[in-house]
Amino acid sequence: MTLLIISAIWLALSALVGRYAEAKGFSFGLHVFLSIITSPLLMFLIAAIRAPKTAKVEQDAIDAGQMKRCTTCAEPIRAEAKLCRFCNNAQDQGWLPPAARQRT
Repeated sequence: MTLLIISAIWLALSALVGRYAEAKGFSFGLHVFLSIITSPLLMFLIAAIRAPKTAKVEQDAIDAGQMKRCTTCAEPIRAEAKLCRFCNNAQDQGWLPPAARQRT
């Protein structure tokens, strides 16, 4: 019975490590597998030390509609932003690509 409880806790912690790694842009399945084989604590420390894959995290946020790219500098900004924090360009045209905008 004790072994069953320890195994369940081990698997749950491994799943949490996989979820944490996935949020940083890494593979969920690989981190769960390695956590089960080695140790959830060890894999959590490795995942915490690794720098996130910012390009993948940004693209996931854009795909989810949480962020968009500035039409001038192409930096990721929040979807509801009215002004780009990088180049101070007004974002009043919404999601239209530059070619679809009317020139005034």
